[in-house]
Amino acid sequence: MSEAAALAAPLRRLLGDEAVIDDHARLRTYECDGLTHFRVCPALVVLAGSVEDVRAVVARCAEAGVSFVARGSGTGLSGGALPSADGVLLVVSKLRQLLAIDPANQRAVVEPGVINLRVSRATAPHGYLYAPDPSSQQVCSIGGNVAENAGGPHCLKYGFTTNHVTGLEIVTAAGERVLLGGGLCAEAPGLDLVGAFVGSEGTLGVATQATLRLVRQPEAVQTLLAGFPGTDEASDAVSAIIAAGVVPAAIEMMDRLSIDAAEATVSCGYPADAGAVLLVEVDGPRLDVEETLAEAERICKASGAGELRVASDDRSRALLWKGRKSAFAAMGRISPDYLVQDGVIPRTALRQVLAEIARMAARDGLRVANVFHAGDGNLHPLVLYDASVPGEQERAIGLSDEILELCISVGGSVTGEHGVGVEKLAHMAKLYGEDDLSTMLLVKQAFDPAGLANPGKAVPSPQLCGEAVWRDPSRRTGWAREAVPAPPAPPTSEHAAAVPRRARPGAGGTALPATVLPTSLAELSELLADSASLGRRVLARGAGTKLDWGGPAPEADLVVGLSSWRGIVEHEPSDLVVRVRAGTALAELQAVLAGAGQQLAVDDVVEGSTIGGIVATGLSGPRRHRYGAVRDLLLGLQIVRADGVVARSGGKVVKNVAGFDLAKLFAGSYGTLGVIAEVAFRLHPLPARQAFVCWYPGSTGELAAGLATLARTQLAVSAVELDVELTDGSEWPDVGGSGTPTVVIELEGSAASVSARSEALRGELAGAGGIAELEESAPEWWGRIPGDAPGDAPLEVTLKLAVPLSAVAELARRAPKALAGLAGAATPGRLRGSAGIGVLYLGLPAVGAGGAERLARGVASLRSLAGELGGTAVVLCAPEELFALVDAWGPLRGASLMAAVKAAFDPDLRLAPGRMLAARA
Repeated sequence: MSEAAALAAPLRRLLGDEAVIDDHARLRTYECDGLTHFRVCPALVVLAGSVEDVRAVVARCAEAGVSFVARGSGTGLSGGALPSADGVLLVVSKLRQLLAIDPANQRAVVEPGVINLRVSRATAPHGYLYAPDPSSQQVCSIGGNVAENAGGPHCLKYGFTTNHVTGLEIVTAAGERVLLGGGLCAEAPGLDLVGAFVGSEGTLGVATQATLRLVRQPEAVQTLLAGFPGTDEASDAVSAIIAAGVVPAAIEMMDRLSIDAAEATVSCGYPADAGAVLLVEVDGPRLDVEETLAEAERICKASGAGELRVASDDRSRALLWKGRKSAFAAMGRISPDYLVQDGVIPRTALRQVLAEIARMAARDGLRVANVFHAGDGNLHPLVLYDASVPGEQERAIGLSDEILELCISVGGSVTGEHGVGVEKLAHMAKLYGEDDLSTMLLVKQAFDPAGLANPGKAVPSPQLCGEAVWRDPSRRTGWAREAVPAPPAPPTSEHAAAVPRRARPGAGGTALPATVLPTSLAELSELLADSASLGRRVLARGAGTKLDWGGPAPEADLVVGLSSWRGIVEHEPSDLVVRVRAGTALAELQAVLAGAGQQLAVDDVVEGSTIGGIVATGLSGPRRHRYGAVRDLLLGLQIVRADGVVARSGGKVVKNVAGFDLAKLFAGSYGTLGVIAEVAFRLHPLPARQAFVCWYPGSTGELAAGLATLARTQLAVSAVELDVELTDGSEWPDVGGSGTPTVVIELEGSAASVSARSEALRGELAGAGGIAELEESAPEWWGRIPGDAPGDAPLEVTLKLAVPLSAVAELARRAPKALAGLAGAATPGRLRGSAGIGVLYLGLPAVGAGGAERLARGVASLRSLAGELGGTAVVLCAPEELFALVDAWGPLRGASLMAAVKAAFDPDLRLAPGRMLAARA
């Protein structure tokens, strides 16, 4: 009897007879997921009925050293839920409770077995939807979506699963229940473990609960069907639409074979003479939709479209989409067998790649049907074959593999939404190098050192996870690892004996060591490898604007400056993608992008920040409301590890779920895991017009009513920023007086749309009270943290507060009273930030003699208030004496896992010493 089979009896006693399956005939029901040509019969199947069942099963697997695979609806298309022959298959499809629908905070809390489409149906009466929409959304589960980082047609505009999960409850591979992320809050302090977990294909643990971000239903939706002579013309139209700065909600393409299959199945009414069709869907404010749709029609016609048809109502729109969403299943009408692939390419390569696929198919005597997310460049070629014909299946598999290699060759990826699973595991070594893969496996080592969770999936491992030999630089470079008592002074290309620990006005502080400025990736790698061999503590530096943020001032032996490692590596306007070196100033990048009518939707919240510093601190400003946080814009990055090894994750295409998402993990890591060298971002077109509604609420009651109005509106506001002066123990200031509270709402779009929506918004806010005025430009404090904008008084302490959206007004009401311990401060504090998402910054002044103790009491009071409201408070920047009295980060969800990640990436705690978790070591 195998060790897994031996678990049957104790698990029956614990969960009941019906929950445990060990009969071979019944086990075969679970031998594959949606990818049926990989089949393995598990040793044991357990049907969990509760979260406690999941924890108990995983704990017993851990005790016995038995591997386990979690499975939801079993609709995956990469073999991600393929069982282990000697392991346990843990089925969580019975965990299907919608635990909470919270419109006020734009969240839903669900168990992993909840079906994707059910979330949108449940939230629709409240005016919201859940944006990620896989074509299998009628049957696929949220747990599976989380595991695979599932996408769908509307990810072009809204992003995919990782952009819509704000919190998780997981059961670790050791059988412990752990909460991760911000949940009702937009973010949580510490490492982004939610970002690391989503898309990890069940290899890091089991998700047992997910908090999902909901999206307001758009005011208008229009769907255009455009018929083209062939895929060449349709591909040209896709590139032209994106190049023109038009970003629809979705652009889908189907070729003639897929059209024939769909018509035979659902009679969707596609043009009979078209060699290819595009489905272009536009949503948003009505005026913007009308203008965008007209521009898309014009471009399609100029690219050679014949028939152009706009859905006249919801029924006709649903029929157009029914043809697209039934296409995979419809292939059975035209072929007895088929393989589906999931490669991703730059949009500008569509014509070239589709032509090459057609050439290869003709060479092999096979047919390929193409139906895919053209706006994302996410291909789904279906290789048609007949398994009863000798040799045809082998040719189909060979062609399928060759298509993925083609995607890699043009700068793409092997998977955009289906995942790696077992099907694409061999292709990972073609997409990534050995150092890239070994760095991804550090994440696996931290979460699952025994290697029990879904082994053999997602990332190929040449060693057992527990060996982690790549952590020892001597294995690659020959350098010794013993530390020296007094490291020799490093070679320097820039001496900065007076570099302050704090760069903000009035900060003071002692000096850091001299700064070394590497001018190449090789130099940067050599510096870190040499520091590892000598035991030097290293601090990465960009423009020096946030040197001591995130904890006590680092006691570094070496400062590595990135200011000489700058410049744009690659910018393709038609793909809306840029690759840039970390030392590049954000302002410098924005100036170049503006020349192409584009922007990186990130704000310079501390003037002069570099790209690397912005990613490392994860700071976001007003544009986050519409475009997402920095972590949501990252497509890939290149890092240098503590041991000098250079590694990368992701790439330069807008959809890529191949391997663990190191970009999310490094965003907001404050330089504690490695040095960021290069970043790839998704870009957005510059809006035709911007306008700002300045609203002055007369009380926190009016503020609460106004923020609720803004959350419900369909006017598509781009930002909601609050600025208010807080004096010790004060009440809400009067409108028109000193320190008048101000809420500024940004609107973007066409000139006509912005004008109409601005007036409509003023009308909606009138019901909340206060005064609303229209301005053409933002105030000077826009997008800057307190103390960093023109006219701001000097402030000595900066806190970052994250609370649920519905608690913002209460935070503003009670924050002054929480500062009662700061009596006698020369200048008032200031609360400023993104009230529309619940992330704000609080600046506090110096308070004179004995100030550290009083500041510590004020911080403790504010942290207690934030916690009571369901949020968090992090001390970003403060005098060193304050850090001696308070923990900069406060309670961290998943702290033990964060510590394990830190230990895996930086086992000697040499990077950014004193920051984040290292401050507690």
